[in-house]
Amino acid sequence: MKKFLSLFTLSIIFIFSGYAQTTLFSDDFESFNAGDHVAQNDASGYWTTWSGATGGSEDGVVSADYNYTTSGANSMMISGSNDQILKLGNKTSGTYEINFYYYVETGFGGYFNFQKYEAPGNEWAVEVYFHEDGTGRLDQNGDHTFTYPKDTWFLITTTIDLDADLATMSINGTQVHQWPFSQQADGTAGTLQLGGIDFFAGVEQSSGETPKFYTDDVEYIQTVQGSDPPQVDVSVTDITTSGTANETFDISNTGDQDLNYTVYVTYPQSAIKNKNENKTVMLSNNGNKDRDGNLTHVNGSLTSGVGYSGPQTVNAASYFSTSDVEDFIGMELTSVIIGIYNVPGASSTSMKVWERGSTTTPGPGNIYEETSFTPAGEQSQNVVNLSTPLYIDGNSLWIGYQCDDIGDGNFPIAVDAGPRVDGVNWLSIGPGWGEMNSGTDANIFIVGNLVGSAVTKWLSLSPASGTIAGVSSETITASFDLTGLSTGTYNSNIVVASNDQTSEYVEIPVTLDVNTGIDNIQSGIMTYPNPVTDIFTVVSDLKINSIIISDLTGKIINEVTPESNSYKFNLSDLSAGVYIFKINTSSDSVSRKIIIE
Repeated sequence: MKKFLSLFTLSIIFIFSGYAQTTLFSDDFESFNAGDHVAQNDASGYWTTWSGATGGSEDGVVSADYNYTTSGANSMMISGSNDQILKLGNKTSGTYEINFYYYVETGFGGYFNFQKYEAPGNEWAVEVYFHEDGTGRLDQNGDHTFTYPKDTWFLITTTIDLDADLATMSINGTQVHQWPFSQQADGTAGTLQLGGIDFFAGVEQSSGETPKFYTDDVEYIQTVQGSDPPQVDVSVTDITTSGTANETFDISNTGDQDLNYTVYVTYPQSAIKNKNENKTVMLSNNGNKDRDGNLTHVNGSLTSGVGYSGPQTVNAASYFSTSDVEDFIGMELTSVIIGIYNVPGASSTSMKVWERGSTTTPGPGNIYEETSFTPAGEQSQNVVNLSTPLYIDGNSLWIGYQCDDIGDGNFPIAVDAGPRVDGVNWLSIGPGWGEMNSGTDANIFIVGNLVGSAVTKWLSLSPASGTIAGVSSETITASFDLTGLSTGTYNSNIVVASNDQTSEYVEIPVTLDVNTGIDNIQSGIMTYPNPVTDIFTVVSDLKINSIIISDLTGKIINEVTPESNSYKFNLSDLSAGVYIFKINTSSDSVSRKIIIE
């Protein structure tokens, strides 16, 4: 149905500066029938709607009322509640020109905006309003006014140079404004990325105007080729090891732009748990840890609320990163405490838990659980149980809630006394998510209750994060701690998370085979078993000069001088715990951490 111009067969080519200008996409709507919904009948994949739903009230309609070219009949009409998105590919480098013709009848107004992400609602780059009287306003770090002709087609051209961080918008060849494209529409710092255009049936909220406009002959052209985006490549697909030596693997960036990465470890539900440990901890979003390593409660009691002009459906969430949850791998999220400042005039309120989200688009992933609840009252702390406890495996997660139909003067989203922690407080009134206003010196009042035992973590990675320049690589070292592990096979996953949009997460299965209870052989010295209850053996290729046993405080418990290649201890008289055995030979000194049960 839809016209899609191939990079090779239908590109417009102008040879200059060593690059062929390329039309990435164009549409004159002539391949549609009048009355068709645009996204529903689109074959190119470029058109969608704000929510992603097609064929409904958001989806713009092909109209034969007006058409720019004399040879055609159709254009796209936006009115009512239409909210049409043209996806532009999340571009981060290069220069692009977006052209389209616009038509606004007498008695009506119009609107469109540029989005930084293809998934809309995360960051607005610029907003443009067309009033009924033929005046307009470009909202980008302030108001920039212009005039436009009513009842006739006029050309809107926007040039965006991502490498120079510069955007220019013109109407019929007259410049309206030029600005740094990394800025958001409100003038705050944003993402230097071109995501999409939102053709929305919107007008100034206070104007009382009626939105309806037509768009035709849309062109999306790349005029200067950009550098290749970051592309991740990992040198191994899996790791199998005895843990007696470090393992290494390379993360390579085959693109030109910087690759930002983090690496972390996840453990399956079958992983061995720490012994004699069963506790309840509170996971909150202020990021502070107490002396036991538990994330502490939000700072103080709930002190105020956040709301919106309504009616609005609002989602609030606290983001818990992999570093936030790493001490609690193996435990389970069983309930959530949600602060409500004043009871929403809402039809419903529900607790939500989401899985990890995208590394390149703000916001959570799929919903793990959603449970409705009735707030207990004004300034209340509401405990909502999960129907199925969520195992903490090491991946990040999002915990929050949804309030429906929030009205004016209603502020149900409770916040604490602060100070605000960057990167953890998120709000959404649509498909996109944004961090809570930096002017709000507080945190959303959300606490997760964790119950159970943490796993014994036997794998660590270094470095845990970094930036890899284009066409280069970095070596990651995986280290193993066999302390406390008995004979058997253990499993985990190394996760490489990066800003490669096509491969955000790469997982490396790790299999650790611990055999015979013998500790790793190092410098020709072997010790076994570990853990031990009574007889403990040390064997060396060289003569053992001395063995010193101390506790974790450094206090010496025993010292022997075998003057032989082996020695057996009877440790049954020692209390259960962890001890350090320092073994000295004629050429080396090795320390082993031994568990006595």
